[in-house]
Amino acid sequence: MVSVNLNNATGAQMSDRVSGRQPTVSVVIPTYNRGPFLSAAIDSVLRQSFDDLELVIVDDGSQDDTARIVAGWRDPRLRYLAHTRNRGDGAARNSGIEASTGTYVAFLDDDDEWLETKLERQVAVMEAAPGTALVHTGRVDIAGDTGEILRIHDHPGVTGDAWSAVIERNCVTTSSVLVRRDCFATVGLFDESIPATSDYDMWIRLARKHRFAYIDRPLIKYRVHGVRISTSWALVVRGRRALFAKYEDEFSKPTRYNAVRHLEFGTVCCLSGDVAAGRALYAKATRLHLWSGKAYLAWCLTWFGADRFAWIIRVLNEYRRSSVRPRVAQR
Repeated sequence: MVSVNLNNATGAQMSDRVSGRQPTVSVVIPTYNRGPFLSAAIDSVLRQSFDDLELVIVDDGSQDDTARIVAGWRDPRLRYLAHTRNRGDGAARNSGIEASTGTYVAFLDDDDEWLETKLERQVAVMEAAPGTALVHTGRVDIAGDTGEILRIHDHPGVTGDAWSAVIERNCVTTSSVLVRRDCFATVGLFDESIPATSDYDMWIRLARKHRFAYIDRPLIKYRVHGVRISTSWALVVRGRRALFAKYEDEFSKPTRYNAVRHLEFGTVCCLSGDVAAGRALYAKATRLHLWSGKAYLAWCLTWFGADRFAWIIRVLNEYRRSSVRPRVAQR
């Protein structure tokens, strides 16, 4: 891995480095071939109202102009690390954690953005509740191509003992997270053997031992478009299989949430072209929760074949997107 400091520190920030002073927050942005979106993500960090931070950008083997884009930023708080090959999002986040020194660690995906008071509000919660390991926030979904607001995400977050909520479903958006660094000593770093879903695995492990807090405000912009890591279906299938194997006992309990989990995994398998695996997952979803009407319907749709199934899902998603009106939260 190559580490490059692209900026010259001066004044108080140079003094901080010489004295060995640690920033309060380390921000880690893993990136891979996302040049068109990366600048907005970086800008949203460096414009935070809470500015006692360092920003570590981990380039996970990009083949685009990522390095040139980062080099255009002249801020001493920014550091650039580059993997010599693509190793996955978990490995990139781990490199950022290991290279940083802040009391707290925040994660931002390279195509998402923060609102200006995001870190300020989260640090205040952390300082007021020393027993809290993780603080997450609400989000607003925006269109990947235009930045248009699609909706205020209204899935409730979790506060306090988070285990039962987190093991049921992934209710934590990675770009909203601020974690107390010393918690990684108790649960370990991201599991690099789980591609695409290593973040959910981390929240499960943290929830097993630590308390969470939730700020009920949309403090991040979550970009929805067709080039997220989660749309590389083969990669997601591998990650889901690894995650299901790791938590087989919990994921196989007969609950509505586990039925939904199997329904979603079945759809991913079908979209990757493995209709037989998807059909088996839909069947298991109906066994876990008998009233899984969507699973029955999806099982029926698999008999049209992978291409027709993908076309139906695409049409349904477009209809859902066009029928949802943006809702502005009153905060």
